[in-house]
Amino acid sequence: MTVPDLTVRAHEVLWVPAANIWRWSDEIWALHGYETPEAELTRELAIAHAKHVDHPRIFALWARLLEGEHLTFIHDVVTVQARQRPTYMGLRTVSRTGEQRVVKGPMFDLSPDPSIGEDAPGHEASRRIAEFGTMSVLQGRVLIHRYASYLGISPEALSEHFLRRADQTPDLSADTLDHCLADAATGP
Repeated sequence: MTVPDLTVRAHEVLWVPAANIWRWSDEIWALHGYETPEAELTRELAIAHAKHVDHPRIFALWARLLEGEHLTFIHDVVTVQARQRPTYMGLRTVSRTGEQRVVKGPMFDLSPDPSIGEDAPGHEASRRIAEFGTMSVLQGRVLIHRYASYLGISPEALSEHFLRRADQTPDLSADTLDHCLADAATGP
C-alpha cells in the first residue's frame, strides 16, 4: 500500500479523513491566531475556529468532500484572540489509495491588504468574482494575488486564465470558482 504524501505547502490545509489526520501549514496556524503550532490539530479544533452558525454548513461540505467533490469554501475564521477573519479554502482530493483519501488545498485570509492597490493586476477578475456573490471586489483582488503566489505564477497570468475559464463556464458558482483558479498552474 502506498503511503500518501502528508506534507503541506505554504498556505495549505491537509486532511486524511479515514485516519483523522489534519495538517496546517505555519501560515494557516498564524491565520487562526497561533504564534506557533501549539495545539494538536483535530477535527474538533478546526471546527472550533468557525462561527457556530457555520457548523452545519461546514459538516455538509466535509461530507461532500468525502464523496470526492472539489469545493470552494468561504467562511469567517474565529481566531484564538476572538477576531473574525474572512477566509477562502479550495479543497480537492489529491490522492486516493483504497479508502485512504487525501484532501488538500489552499486557505487564504481575505482581509484587506493595503499593499494590493486599486490599480493592481486582477481588477476585472476581481469584479467577476464579486458577481458570484461570494466575496467583495477587494477580497477578490486579495484572492487573485494570494492564489497566484501559492501557484507560483503572476497575478496577471492568473487573472487572464480565470477570465478565460469563467467565460467558458456560464454556470460558474462558488463551488466551481476554485476550478477556474487552481488549474491555472497547469494551463488552459
